[in-house]
Amino acid sequence: MVTSQFIQTVGQFGLTLAVGASTFALIFYYVAIQDGIIDASEKRFMHVVYRVLRVGLVLIIVTELCLALFHYMQDGFLFFKNEFLLFTWTVLAVIVCNAILMQKHKMPMWLGPALAGGSWYTLALVHAFPPAALSSYTTLGVYYVTFVALMVVALKIIKMVYSKK
Repeated sequence: MVTSQFIQTVGQFGLTLAVGASTFALIFYYVAIQDGIIDASEKRFMHVVYRVLRVGLVLIIVTELCLALFHYMQDGFLFFKNEFLLFTWTVLAVIVCNAILMQKHKMPMWLGPALAGGSWYTLALVHAFPPAALSSYTTLGVYYVTFVALMVVALKIIKMVYSKK
């Protein structure tokens, strides 16, 4: 029988893949736009990174659904009142919607990468620090929005630095 611990381990593996891939996606993107042209080799590297990111995302979504089912069978609907779980699902929904909008070129490039990176790092941080699980949905949401805003500023600075070279 599959245990909750095994499911969580697979989810952590998916999160590790996704956060690492998101980091490299950001790095490769800003290196690629440095000369103003994204050539074929740069596109190829970014596509590989996006595939790894998608594998991580699928692992996370599947494990979150399995954990929800696992806890529902044990606790009933009490698990669905968990604010940490709801926050995790909110961030995952933002990640998926942002990815779709970026794929369709409907998300501005000043916001899309910051939202992606900020979302992945937020998800990693709240899973890394157990006290975050005790925070309210609203508190976690304020931290999330603040972190994404900081990512917008940081990526803007990085873009300016790379553009000067």
